[in-house]
Amino acid sequence: MFSKKVKHSFAPVRAGETSVGQTAADFERARDYVAKQRRPLIAMSPPILAAVDELREFLFQSVYSEAIAKDETVKARKVLRLLYQHFRENPDQLPAELRESGRRDTVEQMVCDYVSGMTDHYALRKFEELYIPRLWTAWI
Repeated sequence: MFSKKVKHSFAPVRAGETSVGQTAADFERARDYVAKQRRPLIAMSPPILAAVDELREFLFQSVYSEAIAKDETVKARKVLRLLYQHFRENPDQLPAELRESGRRDTVEQMVCDYVSGMTDHYALRKFEELYIPRLWTAWI
């Protein structure tokens, strides 16, 4: 039914099993049990994690260490810091599914989860939306 990669992530909540006799409530109980143990619901299998670590090491040695990337790192850190600060001060602007997930995380943890899950493009769009003034074209 699922590939091995997907099956690894579904294993903690038994979602890879046949759905015969398994209700949404069964899934929710299993999901809540995993969350209470503070284990991630989605995880990489050991071989995939090893490959990602190898790729990350290559990228840091061969790509990110270049002068251009180093210059951009300073700006990227500022963007992330400002996004973190904004959402920590305005937790009501976090996505509803994160705020209403039933987890008992602190605001800081929810903000970290949200910001760390952003792609580069999404983080820059969100930063622009929050901090870059827009022209008031309706007034012109």
